[in-house]
Amino acid sequence: MRAQCDQRFAAQPFGLKIQNIPMRLLMLSDAKNPHTVRWVRALAERGLDILLFSLQAAEAADYAGVANLRIETLWLPTHFVRGVLS
Repeated sequence: MRAQCDQRFAAQPFGLKIQNIPMRLLMLSDAKNPHTVRWVRALAERGLDILLFSLQAAEAADYAGVANLRIETLWLPTHFVRGVLS
């Protein structure tokens, strides 16, 4: 049994990859943050499927040409944001 498990998993730079199934990553971050842009680009270049969930709308130019990326934005009502963040 152990040999079968070892054959299914191959060491990858960012963890485990099961045969031909790509690793998926959910990132909760500000899409306009330059650090987020760099992380998304670097991880996408390594073949990860990325779902970026942000409270800010992304700039299209920041993520141009990035494959395996889906960006979702949650729009909160202004009164909710003021009550929580202030």
